[in-house]
Amino acid sequence: MQNKVRTRVVKRQNLDTEFIPYSLLKEAREVLGGEFSRLTNRHQVGYIDIFWNNYGITKTNQHSKQIDSFKMPRDNVNRFFVDQRDFRAINNNGYYLGLKGVRLGVSDKVSFSRKEKDGYTRHEPTLWVDKTFNAYGRAGSKTPGQCCAYRLAPKVAKMMDGWFTKQLVEDDEEPQGMVNLNGDRVEV
Repeated sequence: MQNKVRTRVVKRQNLDTEFIPYSLLKEAREVLGGEFSRLTNRHQVGYIDIFWNNYGITKTNQHSKQIDSFKMPRDNVNRFFVDQRDFRAINNNGYYLGLKGVRLGVSDKVSFSRKEKDGYTRHEPTLWVDKTFNAYGRAGSKTPGQCCAYRLAPKVAKMMDGWFTKQLVEDDEEPQGMVNLNGDRVEV
């Protein structure tokens, strides 16, 4: 009898096809200012994705223990922030930004770090997403644990209210488009 090794194929989601409204990205850059604009492009798109998908609490994103909060499983966080620790650093603990080092010197791209590095400057946490419930797991139990619950900060909720109102009221001559992580735009 041969032992068969089961391999788990992890299907990686293509972030090039994840589009967010360009007008919302523009609004966030205006309202949240330099604090938002200095983040890497990936983190900006990640925050917009969180704001856009979780602005309203619905049955699909509602947390089971905190009904006025949304759930954000690890996979959702890892999609744009690579690691939950990166998200916590930006949102809660403080982080470092500097120019990315390349073989021939320094590039013009911004690089993110959770730890202090030479040439990187420390930035205070953004606090745009408030944690309302801590996750827990049940090791060895048949019942599953719970993921973290979050709520948008009042400043972000106000920004989202304003953005939705603008979308309903204004008839822009400028075409409304969608943008992805790479800055590729699709006109709608």
